[in-house]
Amino acid sequence: MVISGIGLVGSIGATLWFFAGFFETDPGFSPATAAFLLSIGLGAFAIIPCAVIMRLSHTAWKQGFQPHQGVWTLVLCLPWLIFAGVALSSDWLPLWLSLGPILIAGPCSLWSIGSLFVQRSAFKNQRS
Repeated sequence: MVISGIGLVGSIGATLWFFAGFFETDPGFSPATAAFLLSIGLGAFAIIPCAVIMRLSHTAWKQGFQPHQGVWTLVLCLPWLIFAGVALSSDWLPLWLSLGPILIAGPCSLWSIGSLFVQRSAFKNQRS
């Protein structure tokens, strides 16, 4: 929950930072509106998954883990892990660009895989 919250705050901060950079070079209502829509639109690719994962982990913490929470976390983290892998393996993307997705999506994915494994093991022990 804390890791996805950090990702959420970082995503919002990066979105505002990019908007400020666009606004600085093109002041005025029309360019600012376009810059705002572009920044929010691109930021949504990080803001929405982090917010959903934070909500899923909070619900799992309060009410107990359900398998669908782990599956949704994996589905939301998988594109970011793929992006981090591409950034690590390519020479045209800076290496630092992969650190954020790895540090946020990596532990969230490990939490969901571990929770799914523990849930499955508990279900197997309960049946026998």
